[in-house]
Amino acid sequence: MRLMIGVLLAGVMFATCRAQDPRAAEPIVGLRETRPGTYALVGGKVVTEPGLVIDDATVLIEGTSILAVGNKVPIPAGAKTVDCDGRTIYAGLIDAWGEADVPVPESDAAHWNGNVTPQRMASAVAAPGVARAAKLRSQGIAIRLVAPRGGIVKGSSSVVLLGDGDAGGRLLRENAWQHLQLTVPRERSRSRYPNSPMGATALLRQSLYDARWYRDAWNAYRANTKLPRPETNVALGTLAAAMDHQSFVIDAPNERMAIRADNIAREFSLQMIIRGSGREYRRLDEIAGAHRVILVPVDFPDTPNVKTTRAAKETSLQELMHWDLAPENPGRLVKAGVSICLTTDGLDDVDEFLKQVRRAVNGGLSEHAALTAITTEPARLLQLDHVAGSVQPGMLANLMITDGDLFAEKTKVLETWVAGRQFVISSPKPVDTDELIGRWPLRFRAGDRKLSLELEFTPRGEKISGVLRKLDAGGPDHRSADGDNEQPADDSEPASAKLTDIVRQRDRLTASVELQEIDSELAAGVARIQVLTIGGDATRTGDSQDWVSATIELPSGQVETIQWGPKHEDAQRQDAANEPVAKSAAQATEENTDQDASHEDDESVATTVNEVQTPV
Repeated sequence: MRLMIGVLLAGVMFATCRAQDPRAAEPIVGLRETRPGTYALVGGKVVTEPGLVIDDATVLIEGTSILAVGNKVPIPAGAKTVDCDGRTIYAGLIDAWGEADVPVPESDAAHWNGNVTPQRMASAVAAPGVARAAKLRSQGIAIRLVAPRGGIVKGSSSVVLLGDGDAGGRLLRENAWQHLQLTVPRERSRSRYPNSPMGATALLRQSLYDARWYRDAWNAYRANTKLPRPETNVALGTLAAAMDHQSFVIDAPNERMAIRADNIAREFSLQMIIRGSGREYRRLDEIAGAHRVILVPVDFPDTPNVKTTRAAKETSLQELMHWDLAPENPGRLVKAGVSICLTTDGLDDVDEFLKQVRRAVNGGLSEHAALTAITTEPARLLQLDHVAGSVQPGMLANLMITDGDLFAEKTKVLETWVAGRQFVISSPKPVDTDELIGRWPLRFRAGDRKLSLELEFTPRGEKISGVLRKLDAGGPDHRSADGDNEQPADDSEPASAKLTDIVRQRDRLTASVELQEIDSELAAGVARIQVLTIGGDATRTGDSQDWVSATIELPSGQVETIQWGPKHEDAQRQDAANEPVAKSAAQATEENTDQDASHEDDESVATTVNEVQTPV
């Protein structure tokens, strides 16, 4: 008895071990990575699901799951806080289509035709690694379906997380959908049966009838063992079980195949999803009338080459129409009442996925429908809506963080979170901390004139903008760059010119400006400003002349050195601390103006400020 129990336990343990990737139990060589178990994403705009938004919200993550979402979420001690101010948080996207080469398990009980392999399972290759996972994450995709490639009855797909953990932790569903095809696979030889779409369809229908018979024969034998025992056939047994319990995805490489796929699904009462071609708009009413979910590719064609007469003649009207109408296909399907999922199917570069989805939105697909087609709808179809597709407590911490509205043209994916693991995609440049941000008084010569101006730099997203204006009585401290006494306030705005072609590279900034916009008496043309920040420290507190070197190339080609004064905010704080002294010093400065006139051109604004601090 004890021996039998021991044998049974050993068998259970062996079966369990086989179901796991052996690498999952490998000991860690070196130091084990320990990441904080709790994260708080605070201050972001959270789109919990299509149409539902929470502003200035907190998403609390513990381990692999979302713990809480809302405006007043208490942050536990020890949690790592991630500032999401100015960012938008979406559920991680779900790509409902991908393919991989899957070997056929060796068996003496396989189907007689090598194109019928329902026993193939993508989990055999999908769990150890997903091709292009990093690129998929760059598009905010956290989950992907992987199906076997090739064959007519191709096998079962799996659903995986696009993280970098062990294989067992990445596999979400081992046996998702069964996949069929109505044409001869391109990689298979046409010298053997089937060698045409008609033959492929006939083989598929015969296989489905055989699987139905196989199921019934075994049910009859189990009910009455006196009947002849049917032969074992792994392929037919797997296909029969799929007909009872799985959804089927049938490839439809054109709109006619979509209608044929629906006919086969009705003939055998299959739960069927159509893998679309992007050409469904050609027979929209018939396809919409089938009431099937469609996996819609966004591999819209590039602009046809019609630059020459010969190229234009070689471009058919059908190509031109498809180029024009393909981006409208998703929107037309949704308006006709069809449920769709947008996929990366057919894209040569998955980096183009979000760009193509935005083309579909521009082609008439609503933003609500677009977001549904890459989050909640694929989650529902894959029976994952209890763990993925929305930002809710209890869901997997699959998130996409962007710097704006997902469907805006210039929006970037900043981070993708996969089961609580953060992947930084694009770090926003800390423009706010640039040492040049602020208002600076400048002096330089333009021909026979000496100009006193103010240059202001302000952050604009990830870029920097600038404006050059006259520094007059309307300035922030009501004094000129020379440190003269206050002048009567002027309500009019000082003349200014916007900087263009601004390029900021590490310790250097270059820009263009039209000086004539500030003073009509100056020469027309573009002047080029170059600013060099020495040392690269963004927290400098010393005299700006110690770390800023600037020149301006006038329209005439003459290069002049810019005398760069202290930032106005710093000068105001300094004046507030020395106000009584500064006033008397200004009087002394005025009395000695004539004596200092000969040296005026060689003195910087910083020198003038130092003089007004000297006690009288």
